[in-house]
Amino acid sequence: MVDYGLDSLFERIVAQLAATNTEFFRRVGRHLAIEIFTDETCKTVIQVCRQIGEEENKAPGSSVIVRQRLRAHHDAGKITRELLQESLELLDDADEDCDAYDTEEILKELIPVLKRHAQKEALNTAIDSFSKRTDMEHVSALLENALRIGSDDRKLGTKLSSKVIAQINKLRNAKKLPTGIFELDAALAGGLDRGSLALFVGPTGAGKSMSLSHVASDAITNQQNVAYATLELGEEYVHARIISNLTNLDWESIISSERMMREAEQRLQGLEEKNLLGFCTVRYFTPNATTVDDIRRWVAEEEKAYSKKIDVVCIDYAALLSAPQHNKWEQLTEIAEKMRGVAADKKCWVWSAAQVKSSAHDKKNKKITSDQAAGSMGLSRTADLVITLNPRDEGETIMFRIDKNRYGRGGEDIGPLPHDFAKGRVAPVFREGWPF
Repeated sequence: MVDYGLDSLFERIVAQLAATNTEFFRRVGRHLAIEIFTDETCKTVIQVCRQIGEEENKAPGSSVIVRQRLRAHHDAGKITRELLQESLELLDDADEDCDAYDTEEILKELIPVLKRHAQKEALNTAIDSFSKRTDMEHVSALLENALRIGSDDRKLGTKLSSKVIAQINKLRNAKKLPTGIFELDAALAGGLDRGSLALFVGPTGAGKSMSLSHVASDAITNQQNVAYATLELGEEYVHARIISNLTNLDWESIISSERMMREAEQRLQGLEEKNLLGFCTVRYFTPNATTVDDIRRWVAEEEKAYSKKIDVVCIDYAALLSAPQHNKWEQLTEIAEKMRGVAADKKCWVWSAAQVKSSAHDKKNKKITSDQAAGSMGLSRTADLVITLNPRDEGETIMFRIDKNRYGRGGEDIGPLPHDFAKGRVAPVFREGWPF
């Protein structure tokens, strides 16, 4: 364990400011890694502040909110009575001394420590990536974030000049997530931009869930880390579809046949031994009782448990999530906004799906649009990318339509393309150097 040399009183002041000072938390809140602190009470308060910040996307701003969350943790058996009492006493001091410290002076001492910790994490990630011979582009992003810790976002806009070209070039070269559907990715100039929300929209049986598992599978083959939240199929079915896509075996046979199960296991082990796979975790959530915040917390728990940064979050599917609003239109709009918030905050890709109205796909209606999403147009209006699935040839092929593309051209039809649902694939797969 690295000793960052923080004084015990200094740690208490940092914890107090995190709980009560909005400006302080805005500058450094999300970088307050509990590993750099030694006092358990300070760790507890800071961890609660960060949880609130991640869930609400804003600083706690008041010790009242932090106190309530601490009591909830105690009632849930997450912290002891003694630790709760010590944390509440720390917050009592915070309320009394809220104006006693110069925030800028505290930040001046704290920011170099936070940068040092972030740079250490980037170094460890670089060593791990180098040993596994994986892409190290994300290491540059970690180092860049480390340098920006504590920066004040209250600044002027970007002046139009020739220097802007360099920024545009950086945007052009930004990492994109392909869908694994070759023709569609070509039309999308490589795929979905990082930090974006995308939707597959289509009728029952068109392949929405299969498309999500296809995207997840392709991400895994590109060494991305995937968290797949399913509110419809059981975890074993999602795993089977992804394994089927990766190993070119019939997913139903993987479940039902012991021989095919062993074959899938051998092929999967071969891929693992060649270090061809990213990380993937799947969890079933109760439909109509799970919120986007529940999934956000789960992703954070997975990242902590496995020391992995989740790159792709798949949610199958959006309409089965819950939100506190009274009508479905408001619910789905808030759900979409929160999903997009996860993508933006975590700088990851979020993919989900939406059902169309029962009348949307008939003989008179040849092309499905995002406006036909059942329950609300809030989903498609909020999403950055909407791909509609249009079955053709009595369901033997799919035409993919780029119905909306916030960062590129839309209104383009791709296909129809043949699918292979039996092997978890919604389009032909082209993976250079791939054994299956």
